[in-house]
Order: sequence, then C-alpha cells, then structure tokens
Amino acid sequence: MRNLLVVIMFLIASISSSALCAADMNTPAYWIERQPAPYAVVLDQTGIGALNSQILARVDQMADIYKMPDAIAGDRLREWLLYDPVPDIAVVDRYDAKGAKLKKRDMDALMAMINLDGVAASNPVRFGRVLFRADIRGFPTDEPFLRRPGETAFDTLQYSSIFPPSSVALLHTSKNGMWGFFQTPFTRGWMRLDKVAFATREDSVSLSTEPLVITGSSVEVYVDAGLTKPLISLPMGTVLDIVSQDALTWQVRLPTKGSSGELAWANAYAGKKADAHEGFLPYTPAAIITQAFKMLGERYGWGGDAGRRDCSEFLRDAFATVGVRLPRNSQQQLSAGVLLPEGGAADTPQTIEAVLTDSRAKQGITLLVTSTHVMLYLGKGSSGAPYVIHQAHGYTHNGKKHLVDRVVVSGLGYGKDKAGLWPLLGQVKSVTVVTLPPNGALPEVGLVSLGKVSTNGL
Repeated sequence: MRNLLVVIMFLIASISSSALCAADMNTPAYWIERQPAPYAVVLDQTGIGALNSQILARVDQMADIYKMPDAIAGDRLREWLLYDPVPDIAVVDRYDAKGAKLKKRDMDALMAMINLDGVAASNPVRFGRVLFRADIRGFPTDEPFLRRPGETAFDTLQYSSIFPPSSVALLHTSKNGMWGFFQTPFTRGWMRLDKVAFATREDSVSLSTEPLVITGSSVEVYVDAGLTKPLISLPMGTVLDIVSQDALTWQVRLPTKGSSGELAWANAYAGKKADAHEGFLPYTPAAIITQAFKMLGERYGWGGDAGRRDCSEFLRDAFATVGVRLPRNSQQQLSAGVLLPEGGAADTPQTIEAVLTDSRAKQGITLLVTSTHVMLYLGKGSSGAPYVIHQAHGYTHNGKKHLVDRVVVSGLGYGKDKAGLWPLLGQVKSVTVVTLPPNGALPEVGLVSLGKVSTNGL
C-alpha cells in the first residue's frame, strides 16, 4: 500500500479492555458463526480465474507473467519507469537514514541510475524465478527515502516484497548493473538482480496442476526429508510445485542457480503437519476469516519491510490461499470486485451504514477502503456496530498519536466519545465485495458517493 498516512484513526478494541470488543470477538469462530452462509462457495476455481482476469484488466501494474510479450516497446517502458517519479525536493522534503535532508544532487543521481538512456526501441523480456525474499523498490537503491527524520517505519521507496518461487519478468537494468526493473505478478518495481535466476519462458513455468499452498502465516520448508535442516520460511499464499509425497512429507521444488548462473531446481520438504493444503482452499467467507485470524497480533511492516505485512499485503496473502489475486495496494484493491453501491453512482449518495446493511456486503469477503488504508469487514457485533480485522500502524485520538503496529480486530469508532464517533467509518470511501456479479462481468470502476454517516444505535 502506498501513501499510507503515518496515523490512522480508529479504535483498537482488540488490544484493550474496551466494552466494544469482548474477548470472543478475537476468534474466527465468533464471526463465522454470525455469517448467514459461512461455508457457501463464493466462486469456484473457474469463477476465480474469471475474476483474476478481470482484476488484471483493471490494474495495469499487475500481469500474467507467462502471457507477457517477448519485448516491450521503448515508449511504454519509459512510461513504466517514470510511473512513480522522484519527489520534487524543492516542494516536498525527504530525508536519508541519518536524518539528513536530501538534496537535488541526490535526486539527480537516482534518476541517472534508472538508466533511461539504456531503453531501446524494443526491449527483450527475460523470465525468471525469485531465489530469496526480495524487496520491490520504487527506484534502484536500498537507501531509504523518509518523509520525516527518523521515521524509518515508512520508507517511501519500499513498494512490497516477494518470495520464492515467484515468477518474474526482467524489463530493464540499472546503470550500475546491480538492479533490475521487474514485472511481478502484482506490481512493477526494482529488485536486486542477484535475487533472481533466469531461464526461458518454457523452462520457468510451473509443473503442478495441484500445487501445495501455504495456509499458515509462515511455514518452514526444509532441505532434508527428515525436516531437521530449515531452508526458508514461506508466507501465506505461497504456491509450490509438488514433486512427490509420502505419509510424513511433501517433496516440493524451489529455484536455485545452476553452475552457469541459470535457473535450476532443488528439492525441498514440508511436513504433513505443517499448515499447508494440496490445492487452493475453497473460496468461502469462513476460509478468508480463518486465514485472516491466523495473522492476528502480528507486527506491522510497511511494504513488507523486515518480512512483515502492511494492510494490503495482509489481505493479499489471505485471499491468495483461495486463488484470488489481489493487487498490491489499497487503492488498487478497491477495484478487485463489485463496488457497492453497485455502479458507484455519484448522484446517489449512500451512508456506509446503509451500504453495509446491503445483503450484498458479504461479511468476510468485503473490503473497506479509505484513502490510505484497507480492512476486511467481519460483520456486526452484538451491539449492531460493524467490525473489521486489519493490519494497522497507528491512530490519533484527541490529538495524541498511538502506536498499534499489529493486526487487530476493531470497531470503526470511539464508542462513547461522541466527538470522535465513527472517525474511521467516516473515512471509508469504497466498499468492495471480492466476487463477480451474477452476469459474470465487473462493471467499469466508478467512484462511490458516500454521504454523512449517522451515529444511530451506538
């Protein structure tokens, strides 16, 4: 998620003794039992494939790697490289890791490293697989660009992170030859070239029609079948090729480099007691809620920093376990389904309360999006107030900043504090149900007009 404000206004009911959130609200069972049809399949794999195709068509930053062309035109590549320009430091201040204000020469050096002179009329695409966890950056540098001195939790150049064995496509290289501009399945950005092994399109495709899907928050994969030598921890939603299996283990394959640096494959092992599943989970509200709660309490990480998750990555991983491919950031995720009210008619204002009362706002598969944040709608608690589960950094109340730094269950307001009632609910600008409409075609994305939120019933 990009451009997240440092503070997000909301009640942290799950980590306090607040009367708004009883202890059982912090369990998936509480919310699953309140669903009208928690185990009803939202979409089968054919429907999910159709939804993913339409999300890809809506979000230019995403791609089906193996359907990419053999080459990218120079004009298009330059457009992609300059999609997120360096901020004008004459207008916007940025700081380095030591707290020093960045100067024009720093910006000029960064732009030179992009290597626009190296863009040809036609630029061949190289296919590969990610070998290690890798940061996806806005520009080819590890140096942070901070909005405030010392605000290291928010590096504005950190887009996301990616794990093996993800497929990627190299589109361009930096001037120093250390970085590549890659198309990943969910975004474009800069990654270190030593994090990827390259092969032909055909040699890098997946083998399994029934893969192993990581369904735990993070699952250890081992070098040996005895599961004594850990190799790597892979996050929720990772998809692995199954080579073989026995009663105790799955044998999978992970990418490595051959003797000449080319893509090769090495065997690895996951225990049958691990939180993993052969094939994608059925897409049901219960499945998404269960997956989301497996990350409850985990620390926040902007853009996947330090191997953690931010609000959009939290949801992307949960939905990946059923095969749904959500985009990278919150503003793109609002287009990953049916917007409510349907069509987003600007001349028909709706309150968020009214939209969430709509029977189409399915608990467990509906996203609430503000200008900087995204949450999963769980439903209404015993008081009738709506609740969400989300990965959040912090909030401000009565002028004081509070650090949250974790996945929480919360209401959307400050309860008895009338001056701050519904602060987050009032910021919600879109409600997106992650599904297809009955006709199977997502309508054009429009802005949903949301009127003033009432406080009735609280």
